[in-house]
Amino acid sequence: MHNSLYVSTTIDLMAAGELPPKLLYSRRDAAHALSISQRSLDYLIKTKRLKVRYLGKKPMVSFEELERFASRDHRELTGNASRLN
Repeated sequence: MHNSLYVSTTIDLMAAGELPPKLLYSRRDAAHALSISQRSLDYLIKTKRLKVRYLGKKPMVSFEELERFASRDHRELTGNASRLN
């Protein structure tokens, strides 16, 4: 798929500091940026652990929200949390 190749290339270039970050990410791009499935992203949105903004009916995740979420540990989401304590 041409689109997924573009997303990977864009994220790789952003990681290298060659492109400014997008302001808003679709569910698919946000999940990819966090290295989680879309289903996991939907769970985070539904449980209000990840805030979204809407463009019409389309949920979008801001760059700042992705950074906020990624800057913390989330052991309670893995299912192995009880074994880590």
